Amino acid sequence: MIKNIFFQNHINRLQKDAGKKIQGLFVVFFWLMVWQLITVIVKEPLLLQGPIDVLLQLTKDIQTKEFYFTILSSLLRMISGFFIGFMLGLFIGGLSFFFRLVKIFVEPLVAILKAIPIVSYVILILIWSGSSNLSVYMGILVVFPVVYTSVVAGFESIDNKMLELCTVYALRMRKKYHLVYRPALWPHLNSALKISVGMGFKAAVAAEVIGTPEFSIGEKIYMAKIHFQTAEIFSWTLVLILFSYIFERIVLFLLNKETLDIGVSKNSHGNSALLVAENYHPANIILKNIRKSYGEQVILSGCNLEFQKAGTFCIMGESGFGKTTLLHLICGLTKADGGTIEGPSKNDFALVFQENRLLLDKTPIENIALVLDYKVTKDQIKQELRYVLPESALEEKIGNLSGGMARRVAIVRALMSDKPIVLMDEPFSGLDMDNKGKVIKYILKKKGDRTLLITTHQKEDVQLLQGEVLYGDESGFNWNHGRTK
Repeated sequence: MIKNIFFQNHINRLQKDAGKKIQGLFVVFFWLMVWQLITVIVKEPLLLQGPIDVLLQLTKDIQTKEFYFTILSSLLRMISGFFIGFMLGLFIGGLSFFFRLVKIFVEPLVAILKAIPIVSYVILILIWSGSSNLSVYMGILVVFPVVYTSVVAGFESIDNKMLELCTVYALRMRKKYHLVYRPALWPHLNSALKISVGMGFKAAVAAEVIGTPEFSIGEKIYMAKIHFQTAEIFSWTLVLILFSYIFERIVLFLLNKETLDIGVSKNSHGNSALLVAENYHPANIILKNIRKSYGEQVILSGCNLEFQKAGTFCIMGESGFGKTTLLHLICGLTKADGGTIEGPSKNDFALVFQENRLLLDKTPIENIALVLDYKVTKDQIKQELRYVLPESALEEKIGNLSGGMARRVAIVRALMSDKPIVLMDEPFSGLDMDNKGKVIKYILKKKGDRTLLITTHQKEDVQLLQGEVLYGDESGFNWNHGRTK
């Protein structure tokens, strides 16, 4: 049933994409007809030439060697300016996010660059350096502020929850980039590229029209204007639009091309020791006089606990009593106001957050592989997922799965890691009784000698997990408050 739904959704998406393409072609054809009709009504070739006349002129132009030399010369300068401006915007935008002092000094410059008219740029550059590289400088000046602004906005939209995931699993920078920075930056960069490519090319040609450097599109348009060759103006304009569009598509394709190896082992057997439940060897977790407040709200005060290694502990209490805070303090995501936590190292933890914290455009297999750092094979991940998910869901994107399925993926991700201490924050939320039973059975199978800390509101979960209960009250979790043997 699920497989049929997924298949039907895929067919619907293909039909929708095909419909959009047909609609786009129809719109282009419509406006070409409107253009031709206006040309017929005006009946003045010096003022307006129709698409047929422009096409004939273009056919004539492409038969000359000068046409190709002009295009190559102009495009090389435009593309050089674009890439320099793009790289400067990317680099300085990143510096501005990570170093506030850089942003303080750069922001006024970017505001000035946005405000200065293009014609002022052109005249100043002509005075300072002549017309030979005019379009290169124009590309830099136009593209840089657009990309810079988008990069800063992208960094500011970073999902801190995904950063926390990377911190807990101690992911390397390459994985952190694909999990956190790329999803935040790319929507902004895509928009910036679509804007800056068109703006950069138009500004460069406008500059060439004023500066008229040899063998440039701007020079050709200027000469056509002098000789009242309207079709020639439209022809070169059409060439510019076409190459601008092609260049934009190429850049977007290269930047959006998925280059991430999802992180599965090249060894056909993977690391078989990773999946052995008796190979973890956790340390005792000892909390001494832990205090934590958020403003005037005291969450934990004088919290003293010891979690024996290889135990299963179920942490219970009403909302606001510090269950999530306690887990985050233990794994180092939150810093205590006072007291100490002894025993484990900072890389000993796997955590199932209250939210699933999965990449919606990746499959369950890819989401799990991202945190395993090339230690298991794709088949090993599939085998683990089959304990809790139907086969048809394994290759589907998370965004197409139900919330309960996504929750199970997050749990498998934590249990497949090589971390000796697994923390789970209300892991069974969104699961029906049947699926919760499957998940608990899987947790018990995978636990082995690991330490397991789970927050829950359900007393039956404690019995199913065969765990020890820790109750929270208004004084916070404490050895002497609410602990049952």
